[in-house]
Amino acid sequence: MRAIFISYRREDAEGQAGRLFDDLAVNFGDDSVFMDVAGLEPGRDFRRAIDEQVTSCGVLLAVIGKGWLDATGESGQRRLDDPMDFVRLETASALKRDIPVIPVLVRGASMPRVEDLPEDLKELAFRNGVELTHARWDSDMQVLVKALRPYVQTKAEPAGLRPPSPAPGKRGPAWRGSSLIITAVLVSVLVIVSGGFLWHKSSGEPVPKPLPKPAPIVDKQLLAVADNKKANAELNRINNETNATPDTHTFPPPRPRVRPVFIYAVNPDGRLVWWRHDGAERGDGLSTPGAWVGSRFVGRGWEGMTTVFGGGGNSIYGIDGDGLLKWYQHNGFNTGDASAWIGPKDVGRGWGGLQHVFPGGNGIIYTISDDGILRWYKHNGFLSGAGVQTPGAWEGPKDVGRGWGGLKHVFSGGDGIIYTISDDGILRWYKHNGFLTGAGLQNPGAWEGPKDVGRGWGGLKHVFS
Repeated sequence: MRAIFISYRREDAEGQAGRLFDDLAVNFGDDSVFMDVAGLEPGRDFRRAIDEQVTSCGVLLAVIGKGWLDATGESGQRRLDDPMDFVRLETASALKRDIPVIPVLVRGASMPRVEDLPEDLKELAFRNGVELTHARWDSDMQVLVKALRPYVQTKAEPAGLRPPSPAPGKRGPAWRGSSLIITAVLVSVLVIVSGGFLWHKSSGEPVPKPLPKPAPIVDKQLLAVADNKKANAELNRINNETNATPDTHTFPPPRPRVRPVFIYAVNPDGRLVWWRHDGAERGDGLSTPGAWVGSRFVGRGWEGMTTVFGGGGNSIYGIDGDGLLKWYQHNGFNTGDASAWIGPKDVGRGWGGLQHVFPGGNGIIYTISDDGILRWYKHNGFLSGAGVQTPGAWEGPKDVGRGWGGLKHVFSGGDGIIYTISDDGILRWYKHNGFLTGAGLQNPGAWEGPKDVGRGWGGLKHVFS
């Protein structure tokens, strides 16, 4: 039996509801947590389907954000005043059957007053609720989990937040308005290691017009986000704890903090997914409790991007179909907070139609055009999103190589190391000693290589470092 039903309004608290689902699934198992009415057959009465699903659960969690009460539809009518509103139907069904309903307050929301609720929801105002805050999420979740245990009939493995299972057909949460299930096919994967990320950059002219998407967060109202200094302080904290010298006066010496790896992916429906691999240093996996945190949905609207890559620090870049280079900063990178974003900012234009675009580290971006020219850029504004209108935000472009056309794959290993794979499967190594300044072919010693370092690399779909 799915013991816990999560009711939420997508435009109000989708990110928090997804994070709640993930954490509850870890404690109680996927089969004990239910979110959204999925698999509804065509022609089926959705009111009856909701009623049946809610009836099968032991407790309903009503996730309430700041927009839950006053959200309106296209007609301008308050959604809660619509008898066919999904959130109203779900909550009213549970209240009618005296199924325990726990209000879960997120994003600083307050309990709704009885006079503000429709008749069949007025009982909600008298139910004891819990608050989930970003700063105290883990401790708040412990309180909620303890309160939910009496309602759970099946208990899954108790420890360790898990990444997505590689098993075919594994089902994650179904998201309202779409029957698309998140698959193992990830369109674009970004691996961002705190303090040692990949960096990126843009070209010439100022951008005259804004782009409609992607919105990296679930609600534009969430764009007023965490202070940039706090995010940088968090990165410094992780680096300091990771690199701290152990106390040699104790035996055995304390184990040093490991550096986590942050992974982002864009799935086929354009949702941005986040994981944190705390077991990266030792290669801990699914069998190790606590090795993984996530998956969590942290954004949407990324399906229109032709290229997405990590930008250094907690910055992410995307190139859209119009060739605009857009910058984002995920201040929620350490916890997977879907609300903690800055951006997007248009930081360059003319980035469309390139054969390859790849980061080189330290704010550096390389591009290869159709004529085989390798160009170097450096985005000095990668931590702030400063664009072409900000003096000193960019260096380049500089032509640093020729004859780079027709390559099947090209990528950087950082610190000026570049690998290429040709159609015949030869893996070649180059070192750009001028990667920090953009020194090119006319500068003696700027390049080393090429050297053939491998064979049989043809036929691969993706190659990355």
